Amino acid sequence: MFINFAGSLITLVTCMLVGVIARKTRYFSDDSDRILSNLLVKFTLPGTVFMSMLRPFTRELLAESLQTIVIMTGVFLFGLFLAKLLSRLLPSNSGEKRIWQFALMFPNVTYIGFPLIYSVYGNDGMLYASMVTIVFNILAFSIGVDLLSIDKKSQSFGFRAKRVFLAPSFVAVFIGFIFFVTGWRLPGPVENGVGLIGSMTTPIAMLMVGSLLCKTIQENGVIALVKDWRVYPIITVRLIILPVIVFLVLSQFIENSIMLGTLVMLSAMPAAALTAIFAKQYGGDTNMAVKIVSLCDALCLLTVPFLSLILFG
Repeated sequence: MFINFAGSLITLVTCMLVGVIARKTRYFSDDSDRILSNLLVKFTLPGTVFMSMLRPFTRELLAESLQTIVIMTGVFLFGLFLAKLLSRLLPSNSGEKRIWQFALMFPNVTYIGFPLIYSVYGNDGMLYASMVTIVFNILAFSIGVDLLSIDKKSQSFGFRAKRVFLAPSFVAVFIGFIFFVTGWRLPGPVENGVGLIGSMTTPIAMLMVGSLLCKTIQENGVIALVKDWRVYPIITVRLIILPVIVFLVLSQFIENSIMLGTLVMLSAMPAAALTAIFAKQYGGDTNMAVKIVSLCDALCLLTVPFLSLILFG
């Protein structure tokens, strides 16, 4: 397991370094990052999610999918609970506390979690990861928006519901779930085309992450990112303590090793990139968001392989 996760992370880092180089040499820009992000969210990621649902239907698999939704709802809310406790102990203002709470509640399921789970577990793991996106979308566009939004009145229930249920990945889960239950399949050439589009998710995601990391370092400098000691307790909980707790609890009743590994390792992902995106969009503390996301992304290269070694052998 350690070799699989370490090897997969090295592969992802290689793609990410190309993104760094492309940004450094000005082949990538803010516009290209925006294009890559739209391509990911609206096309390639839904393709990955949909293809992960195309598998023979069994009652056991259906039960595990629904169980995943319930479990990860609890995990996300537990992360928020830990963040509220920790933010009371650290010197901070209200804006910083909200960023910490969002970062501990929401892991990077999409841009780092999906490529990593697919690299290690393939479509078997992606089925459970797809269920996690349901939880992520619902909570991020409800509780998450509340955490980071200054003008809460402008974000009506209807607006949030639309953002959740019309999100391309959520629609892909819904349509894919129908195909899963009914046993329907697309015509062979069409299915191969959707699969080919979905296979683009990993390299595009890593290129974009590398470009964003390079931009952050260029704008803030390395020293500004690493010198704020308050972020390290938050990162330690996000990358180590929370996934260990999740493993200790879930290993008591989940016998499916792929399901267990997927849920635990998704819990060990760095803070969601949405932390910085929402902070900018809804008036949150963008500087703190960038620090948390950037440092989490860097340190997870060390924590994820060693957690897989310690927890799964």
